Amino acid sequence: MSKLISRQDKYHLIIMSLFIFLYFYRGPFGQIRQALSMVMFLYSLTYLMNKEYGKYLIINILSLTIHSTAIMSFPFLIFIWRSENAISYI
Repeated sequence: MSKLISRQDKYHLIIMSLFIFLYFYRGPFGQIRQALSMVMFLYSLTYLMNKEYGKYLIINILSLTIHSTAIMSFPFLIFIWRSENAISYI
């Protein structure tokens, strides 16, 4: 890859450095975003237990904008709507 870039551009060292640094820059932030999304979900469970479904939904939609794993929080709401005794199982 560096030979291809070196033929095309005189700043090939800078381009390769940016490619490597941006790859490693993105990695840990995915874990941080997932952790933040999980914390928001755990915080929203208090609203679910108090039957404040709107606040639960808003917090989980916000956490969905942070990381896509927050989509797993929506089956809880469907489960609660179907069964009022489900709170004791959570």
